[in-house]
Amino acid sequence: MTRLIRIAVWVGATLVAAAAMADLPAPPDAAAQERAQKLVRDLFKDAYTRKAPADRVALVKVLRMEAERTSGDLAGKFVLLREARDIAAGAGDFAGAMEAVDDLNRAFAIDAVEMKLTTLRAASRGVNSGEGQRSFVRACFVVGGAAAEAGNFDAAVRAAAMAEPVARATRDPVLVSVASAQSTEYLRAQKDAVRAKSVQERVDANRATAEDYLMLGEFLCFTKGDWARGLPLLVKSSNAGLKELAVREGTATADAAAQRELANAWWDLAEKNKGLRRGRMRRHAAAFYQQALDGGGLRGLERTRAEKRVAVAAAEEGYLPEAVGEPRWISKTATYTMSAEAEPDHPALPNLLDGRGGGNQNNGFAFHTKDVNSPYITIDLGATARIARLEISNRRDDPGALKRAKTLAVWTSSGDAQGPWRLVWEAAGAEKEWTIELPTPVAVRYVKIGLREKNPLHLFAVKIFGWDGN
Repeated sequence: MTRLIRIAVWVGATLVAAAAMADLPAPPDAAAQERAQKLVRDLFKDAYTRKAPADRVALVKVLRMEAERTSGDLAGKFVLLREARDIAAGAGDFAGAMEAVDDLNRAFAIDAVEMKLTTLRAASRGVNSGEGQRSFVRACFVVGGAAAEAGNFDAAVRAAAMAEPVARATRDPVLVSVASAQSTEYLRAQKDAVRAKSVQERVDANRATAEDYLMLGEFLCFTKGDWARGLPLLVKSSNAGLKELAVREGTATADAAAQRELANAWWDLAEKNKGLRRGRMRRHAAAFYQQALDGGGLRGLERTRAEKRVAVAAAEEGYLPEAVGEPRWISKTATYTMSAEAEPDHPALPNLLDGRGGGNQNNGFAFHTKDVNSPYITIDLGATARIARLEISNRRDDPGALKRAKTLAVWTSSGDAQGPWRLVWEAAGAEKEWTIELPTPVAVRYVKIGLREKNPLHLFAVKIFGWDGN
């Protein structure tokens, strides 16, 4: 029950920006796809003949793996992933189908949300079993949440509309309640978006009333998450409480006590709301809690409360394993830089992240910094992702050098490569390997791994697991 409720508040995914899509190739034309499809079905004809659900799911994995290693053949790659998408959906593996669309989204200029909705709509007629129905509804929740998070309320409404009848068929009261609540909320947000357009015209023409400023400010902040545009409008609004909070925002950037009090105020207000509004307010409050924590201005129980609330907001924002499958290895194609100069003849090698490991000095390590204070590496995942686990391998060729990593730590940043950084793990001592399970998924782009003292930093391999941001 609790997991289904958590799924309902998950709205952390993002749509692909048009600028990013412009850098990707368009899907191949129909003729090229048809030729590639014939080849794919011939290559895997034995697997295509097996119709058991487990065999279909296995074929999906094979096709996605083949697509991952396919380069220079756009039609082949597209068709492999398209086939994986359709076979997964037909087998009731809706999480797998959505992941195949995510793979397509990374490789081609497509509208991922529209493709997911089309895939779910085509598969909805064949959903009969109880577990298949639940899987379908969960997929609709995820797609609808992604669309709502990006402000695409029309798509969110369509996702909710598909989820509701299937949820009712499950006779699960919690699932039905969540589906109904999402449908109501997205319809309201859709109507608010239409109303906000006309209000924006009055604001632009300097004809807005205090009620106009309130409506548009609330919509931008609490429905779309556009606080930068919404807060100045709330300052001019008719709601005294929101006006006061918006005014205080400008004075709470440097003082930990002011940051804490502002965070508390937004959190208390969030508890009086639900759905998107509550999630937006909680995450906004968490940003101020985190500033106060990073500045070292919180102590004792105040610090504990702030840490717990940041974790709650992060859990609501992040991908949930039950919604999108197990965490995947997402750092294989990431890049990294060193904070300190490398030792002569020990350059930073891509082996650290690509699965090979090592490469330097008897294959003992992938990089080696000079002996400096607090050296670190910064890993760039290339885009915002949700990470859940890290696997770090210490230097392998010299047992005596293992102890240099006794103060290893991991920080994350969702901003840029310069931070602000959030400490998420510290080693208790030197080990050959560390497996770091984060308490809740964390939405980040950059991961920093380094020492908290003067020593050379050298590691054999690093793997990061989670869910990408597409």
